[in-house]
Amino acid sequence: MPAIDEEKLKKSSKKFRVNEAARFLGITPRILKHYEQTGVLRPERLQDNDYRAYTAEDIIKLQVAEQLKAVAR
Repeated sequence: MPAIDEEKLKKSSKKFRVNEAARFLGITPRILKHYEQTGVLRPERLQDNDYRAYTAEDIIKLQVAEQLKAVAR
């Protein structure tokens, strides 16, 4: 998993769509949707098209979850 500059990311107001977030984290969109279905994550929904929008906080949570999953293996 790529290293993420958390401080830089926290200052960003960028919203990531499913494919962008997955690519950024080095995981699949299916994993992101799994986290949403299990209640680990609640991404925003964009008003104009109802697409998921992941915030910097979401990205950081996902990175931690993936790191913990890797340690548990």
